[in-house]
Amino acid sequence: MHIKTPAHTPATAESALLKATQETIRSEPGQRAGKAAESRSERQAKSYDVALSAGSQSLQEARQKAYDIAMATPELREDRVRDLKERIKSGRYEIDAGNIADGMLREAIKEKLALGEGEST
Repeated sequence: MHIKTPAHTPATAESALLKATQETIRSEPGQRAGKAAESRSERQAKSYDVALSAGSQSLQEARQKAYDIAMATPELREDRVRDLKERIKSGRYEIDAGNIADGMLREAIKEKLALGEGEST
């Protein structure tokens, strides 16, 4: 993540706080509260432009695509159930551990996205 900071503003929040504290300490006792409040409002009024990296944008697009696919997938696929029943009856059903693991991961991802736990960045 890259944050663009205008040249006339402090580069970090810590330096802004340090500058405000130093100005408050240097001021006369009766003016300290006003200076501190002024510094606080100045800090709150500043805004920053944030540019997301290409990798971050790509990750967000991939998450959205995965979410869309998960939401479009029906909970029960009748054609798949019918096929599995026929293969079990005829003895042609073979267990594939890789497919089982993929299905478990797909469901876990779907649940995380539905709960909003996958959102960060």
